[in-house]
Amino acid sequence: MINKWKNLLLSVVYCVRLSFQASAFYTMARVIGNVLLALIRVANIYPLKFILDGISQKEGIQIANAVQWLALMAGLNILRILIENLDIYMQRMHDELFQKLISERLLEKAVDADLGVYDAPDYYDFFETIQADAFSFPQVLGDILEWISAMFSFVGVFLFWDKRIFWGQY
Repeated sequence: MINKWKNLLLSVVYCVRLSFQASAFYTMARVIGNVLLALIRVANIYPLKFILDGISQKEGIQIANAVQWLALMAGLNILRILIENLDIYMQRMHDELFQKLISERLLEKAVDADLGVYDAPDYYDFFETIQADAFSFPQVLGDILEWISAMFSFVGVFLFWDKRIFWGQY
């Protein structure tokens, strides 16, 4: 069991290292984008809380306050959409660079291999499998980034709703 987790961690580290080799700029931009998206999702809870608090009060919600909170929510949603679209663009560009790096490395290995190994069906099948699976590396990075974003959102929501930290109530 420990070996499986160790192998998983080593595989993740290898994928992240390959990602940085493909493009450190796009890797960091995607990490920052995913963290920002998580923070925007958490920040969007704040105006919603005040709108709901205003609705639940006896005297009702003041229209001016509701409009301000709705404007803040709209602004946050527009920002979220912009960052999501920018992240999609960066993901596509990064995936292309990632796949180019992997293809180059596979070609280098193929060129360095002895010609006799290509006659062996086991080697040829192994090489074909590697070529087919090599393009899953960018997906591993995408999954890691989604996990990071989800963890930031998860932790952010719990910190946000902790009344002692954000609302000054005990």
